[in-house]
Order: sequence, then structure tokens, then C-alpha cells
Amino acid sequence: MSAPFCLAIADTAGQPVGGKAEGLRRLLELGLPSSPAFALVGASVSDSAGLDDATFAEVLRHYEALGGGAVAVRSSALGEDSEDASFAGQYETILNVVGADALRAAIGECLSSARNARSAAYREARGEVTDVTMTVVVQRMVDAFAAGVLFTVDPVSGRRDRLVIDAVRGLGEALVSGAVTPDHLKLDPRNTIVERDQAGPEPVLPDTTLQQLAKHARDAERAVGAPLDLEWAVDHDHRVVFLQARPITHLAADPRALDIIQRPNDFYTKCNIGEMMPGAITPLTRSLTARGIDVSMQRMYVQCGALAQVAPEFRYVAVFSGHMFLNLSEVLGISTQVAGSTPEQACLAICGQRVPDAEAALPRPAGPLVQYRNLLRYGSFILAPASACPRCAPRWTSSAPWPRPCASPTRRAPRGSRSTQRSPCGGTSSRTTWRARHRPAPWRPSCCASPPRTSRPPPRTSRAWPSC
Repeated sequence: MSAPFCLAIADTAGQPVGGKAEGLRRLLELGLPSSPAFALVGASVSDSAGLDDATFAEVLRHYEALGGGAVAVRSSALGEDSEDASFAGQYETILNVVGADALRAAIGECLSSARNARSAAYREARGEVTDVTMTVVVQRMVDAFAAGVLFTVDPVSGRRDRLVIDAVRGLGEALVSGAVTPDHLKLDPRNTIVERDQAGPEPVLPDTTLQQLAKHARDAERAVGAPLDLEWAVDHDHRVVFLQARPITHLAADPRALDIIQRPNDFYTKCNIGEMMPGAITPLTRSLTARGIDVSMQRMYVQCGALAQVAPEFRYVAVFSGHMFLNLSEVLGISTQVAGSTPEQACLAICGQRVPDAEAALPRPAGPLVQYRNLLRYGSFILAPASACPRCAPRWTSSAPWPRPCASPTRRAPRGSRSTQRSPCGGTSSRTTWRARHRPAPWRPSCCASPPRTSRPPPRTSRAWPSC
């Protein structure tokens, strides 16, 4: 086994230095402000009893290059702070280490933590080996006015559009140990604070520093291409320094991954559609019910000429956090294309009240000729026969007139007699009505549902349906 050696964090690329050292190197590559550090690579648990003099002399040279003074000694075992496991709190971190003797003891304590009961139980639960290669990171301490952690996504809800910051005064150790309650803040993608849970009478950080933290974190997330868990500190000159960077492990699914938002400036309402689906919906309901409602509305508007064709995307139904909404702006837009309705009337019909902002945002209405043409088309669509023969349907187009129904459902034969009618598809219908004992049933062609056709006259207690 080769002897342990020291490397500046910037020179650790390609070395087995563990997750913490790799995260610090990544911060430097991203150009984010971070505290200077070096890594002791290749040390083993057997070195915890004391490094040899040659190795420790090299450690002291790098320590003096940091400027001496207070440093933090941190573990960076292989597999720690990885995408699969964080090992948070399993190994030791020693803060405010000053001087050569304290540094030597802190390194030994950090190395020996590779075999403590906590880390052994953690590895055993994950089915990993007990022997661990440990790298030790020595990092200059920050004289922190405030410190804390930052998540580029919400680790609790899984929302990717929320950035979470926990901040405490002084060192972050008070936050990690749970000794104090932090200020808890959530920011949206525009770095606007949307939720603030303040622990004390005054906020720990001013809004300008929060914006600076959020900007650096989002830049790092975009560069890495994955959500990050960052530890940070702010010195007394209000300069932001990042101390650690690690991927967020076992992140829950985004509850808004299935959201449907046509345009952020549109107006949406739960009126009407909320009566059908008052609660949260499942992905299956989104695919079937929500899409079915949207396609039905699109087809109706295509029939009346207000819409060119059925679009593959959602136009009139929206989904926010698992709840269905109507796109009020799109629905009101139809009233500008068809005569007989106005946006004001449509708002009253859907919402029960006027929505002036939604009405004012509508485009200019179509001309009178277009509106009345669409009204006539809409009327013909409404008055068209509902029980048309499906075998005749392929002959009908949107440009051809609707055919007459195969038989009139209101015509009744005289008592005890038989009436025969011919359908447009060539079939005939026979029906006998006995007013004393039976109510007349609506006529249906046999191609839609039916008993087999026979050449015999039907018995007096049955009805025969025509055959197309």
C-alpha cells in the first residue's frame, strides 16, 4: 500500500478522494466562492494511531499554505456524499482545530470514525463492506456571522420549483445538532421568497444575501445537472462561502410533474369542473377523464367553426398540483367567435360572477358574419340526430348535410297494426304497438343492437328491429 499524500483540492481530479473532496473540487470548477482546503489521500484506519513524521510534515506544509489558524477537519470516505448514499452524520467532523498537535489528533479521530458503531451499522444496512478507504479534508474555517444548508429542490415535498434555505446565526453546527431552530425559507424559480418561517424577532439574513445564495446555488445546479444539497456560511463582511456540495439522495417524485399549464398569464377556475372532480386526481384520471373532457370541448368547438381542429395538447382543462381547473381565458375566447353569447354572459354561466380581468385580456372578437356563421353551424350540430346509424356514419362528413333519422321515434302505428319504415341505409323497421299493455320503445337499427333478423313475423309479445 502506498504512503498517504496531500493534494490541493483543485488537484484531486481522478483521485479516489471521496464525495466531500470531490464536491469541493466541483465548487471550484463552477467558480463558486469556497473556503481553501487540501486533502490527505490514501490514509487508512491504521493511521489513526498517528501519522508517520514524513506524512505529517507534508500535512503541515499544506496547513501553513492555508495560512494556519483555525481549520475544520472533515471525513471524505469513498461512497460518502454520493448519489446513492449521503452517510450524513456517520463520520466525524472536527471544527476550530488550531495548531500542529491539535491537527494531528483531529486527523486521527477522523480516520478512526470509519470503524465506529454508527458507520458500521449504516454500511451493514446497505450491504456494504466494513473496510473503508478514508480521505481527510482540511479546510480553513470561516468566521461565520451566519451559516446553514440550502437545497435546490424541496427535499420534503419533492417540488422542483422550490429552493429551500435553513439559516442560523454563527456556525452551522448549531443547526446540524438541532440546538437551535433555523429561519426556514422557500424561494420560487424567480428567487422570490414565497414562504418564510422566522425563528426570532429579526431575520438571520437580509434579503440581498438570500438572493445571492439562491443565484449561486441555481448556477451550480444548472452546471451539474442535478439537485444539490449545499452547506454555506456568511462571514461578517456578508461574503457568501460554500463549504460542501453533495447530490440529494432518494428524492421523491415531483408532485407537479403532471401539471398542465397552458400559459402562465391565463385565468383558471375550479368553477363547474370542480363539481365533477372536487378532489385530487390520479394520473389515470388525468389521462382519461381530464383528456376526455378537453377533447369533447375541442370537438364541439370544431363543429361550430370556432376551432380549426382538435389539438393533441390540452387547451381547456388544466391541472395544478393534482387538481383539475378550467382555462377560463380559452373558454371565454369561444364567446368572441360565436354569436349569441358574450364574455360577460359566459363568466356568469361558469363562475356565477363577472371576472373583469379575464374579460379585458381577451382578443378582439370576430366579425358579425363569422359569428353568425358559427352560430348556424353550432345550431346544426346541436339539432343533429343523436342516434344515427353507425354503419352510415362513414358517409357523413362535416361538409355534407346530416341525414334524416332512420325512423321517427315519435310516430306510432295504429293500435294493433304494423308500420314499416325504410331507413337511409336500406333497412326496414317493423314495430307493433299495444297501447293497453306496452309503452312504445325508441327505435334502434339492428346494426346498433339487436336480435337476429328473421323472415317470420315477430310474435305479438316482442319487437323486431330493422336490419341495415
